[in-house]
Amino acid sequence: MPDNNIIPFRGAEIARRLPFNLEAEQELLGAILVNNQAADKVLPVLRAEHFWEPVHGRIYSAILALVGRSEVANPITIKSYFEADESLSEIGGSAYLARLAVSATSIINAPDYARVIHDLYLRRRLIGVAEEMSQQAYDPDPIWVASELVQLCRGHLDAVAEEHVAPRGRSIEEIAESCRRSLAEGHPIDAIPCGLKD
Repeated sequence: MPDNNIIPFRGAEIARRLPFNLEAEQELLGAILVNNQAADKVLPVLRAEHFWEPVHGRIYSAILALVGRSEVANPITIKSYFEADESLSEIGGSAYLARLAVSATSIINAPDYARVIHDLYLRRRLIGVAEEMSQQAYDPDPIWVASELVQLCRGHLDAVAEEHVAPRGRSIEEIAESCRRSLAEGHPIDAIPCGLKD
């Protein structure tokens, strides 16, 4: 597991942990390994880089690769992806994969775990931006003036904001398909008038 989760805060006087939740990551991976349909529930919200523990991100990628090929992803089928992965070996290897599946809770909780993981990832990104901007403000590059630093900060914050996912985690494709089904079945759909013609 990573040990670089301490960042300096106000010099070296106070140290704070970067926010992460290994249990949520483990529970989510276990739920998907037990029931691959859980992957569909979290795909709109979660990418491999959102995981704090890098090996968890690689496990998630391996699961998605198999599920994307309509193959079953379980501790046995993804084991081959990690035969030379020293990080996984350090935490138990294939036995760790089996433990994830055995200790998994219900698939129903998968979207909640995905949102927790994603939220903590965004918080880490914000902390990174704040640290970088603080460093730039304290020790500025001579080519930057303060107004340009403000614009740079806005750009970084906008990039983080673009990674934000709506709380329900539904993709535009899912919403469009839901609307099409409702219309085909003769049900009205909730909509907000936008003033544009059909």
